[in-house]
Amino acid sequence: MDDYTPELGIALKKEAKNNNYRRLSLSVDIANTNAINLYRRLGFVEVGGEGNLITMLSGNSID
Repeated sequence: MDDYTPELGIALKKEAKNNNYRRLSLSVDIANTNAINLYRRLGFVEVGGEGNLITMLSGNSID
């Protein structure tokens, strides 16, 4: 992780909360293991996928 990674996670959570989103989802290439591990650390879990993409959902509602 670099110096900007925590800020990215915080910014996404704050933006989602400000817009009354309950959860976030994203897709990531299965070959991008660094991103997958980062998203897992931020609380995302794998919920499916298609082709070379994994779909991940925030594991907890955004508080």
